[in-house]
Amino acid sequence: MNDGEPIADNNRDKVFKPFFTTRRESGGTGMGLEIARSMLRAHHGSINLSDTDDCVAFLLTCSKPPRYVRRESVLSTFESGAGAAEN
Repeated sequence: MNDGEPIADNNRDKVFKPFFTTRRESGGTGMGLEIARSMLRAHHGSINLSDTDDCVAFLLTCSKPPRYVRRESVLSTFESGAGAAEN
């Protein structure tokens, strides 16, 4: 739950920039949203500031990760010579 003030219009485009904070005097570092965004991006997701008039809301999107190849199938392909370069 967010019980703080809404984000000012002139700050909306800055909230994801590293070290941007309006709360430096109370210990804010401006890294929280950048860290969240970096972590979500690393896992094929995103975070966006939603348009609201009376509160602060973020939309988090998590997508299905890409399909990974099983290690055993890669090893068996390589060991059989199919994955080796021909001279």
